[in-house]
Amino acid sequence: MQLRKVLLPGLLSVTLLSGCSLFSGEEDVVKMSPLPTVENQFTPSTAWDVSVGSGIGDFYSNLHPAYADSVVYAADRKGTVKAVNADDGKEVWSVNLAEKDGWFSRKPALLSGGLTIADGHVYVGSEKAQVYALDAGTGAIVWQTTAAGEVLSRPTASDGLVLGTHQQRSAAGVGSEQRRSEMDGEPGYACAFSAR
Repeated sequence: MQLRKVLLPGLLSVTLLSGCSLFSGEEDVVKMSPLPTVENQFTPSTAWDVSVGSGIGDFYSNLHPAYADSVVYAADRKGTVKAVNADDGKEVWSVNLAEKDGWFSRKPALLSGGLTIADGHVYVGSEKAQVYALDAGTGAIVWQTTAAGEVLSRPTASDGLVLGTHQQRSAAGVGSEQRRSEMDGEPGYACAFSAR
């Protein structure tokens, strides 16, 4: 009797919770369209490949190569920035932005955010709140300045200004102008530096 009092309501509940699908003759079937056969129009091949430093390791970084005037510019997290001829892969120049830490050692630059090419310069920011402007033809450092926090995105250059974003909670900064903005619901900051 006890078993019937427990089993009967349980079975009834399961039946009711299963909905009308037990009593319906229709099936919910999603009919997929067949994929068309794709025929290759060409076969890609590697024209050249070049190593730029030692990569980013286990860290997330948004360091993407940039291209301008038949030159590919790329960087690694530790501070190596290279310019490579896009036609043959030969190195045009290479510079290491890592800080000297002794006779033979260097502290990594922790580059982040990606490269921007504009007005004959290569711009890149770092997790150490540095923004670098390199000469696009030689790789020489044209200027280097400090932002209020780590530079999160690739700098943007326009109208004689270099703009960058960082996540510093303080509004103090070295840039010629700094404004608070909202990025993805989190407080963010933008800084602007003279491109000259």
